Amino acid sequence: MTLDLSVPLHDVPLPRAGRRWFNGTVRFGLNYDEDRFALAVKSLEANGRHIDLNLFGMAADALNESFNEGFDKSQRRDGDSSDFWENVKSISVVDDKLIITTKGAGKAVEADATI
Repeated sequence: MTLDLSVPLHDVPLPRAGRRWFNGTVRFGLNYDEDRFALAVKSLEANGRHIDLNLFGMAADALNESFNEGFDKSQRRDGDSSDFWENVKSISVVDDKLIITTKGAGKAVEADATI
């Protein structure tokens, strides 16, 4: 999946990221398996420059943990959304398509993830 983003970095556990924003493009893979998300960044570009993923690799585990913690907090605040997530078995992005498989469903429901 490819997204053009402008997001604050105040929750990113990196030194000096607190007051900065990421303005750029990220291409990533996504998997969700019953209760945890796993994001895999494929490429990053900011200000027209590619960012070396080796530098990003050190923060990947922290990013995934932070993302999952934020998701868990939002679930506790919004009880209505838990009805949806209780029925989701897995989510993945394959060939720019969002694939959602529900628990007990015979086949996956596909949604176009093109943004």
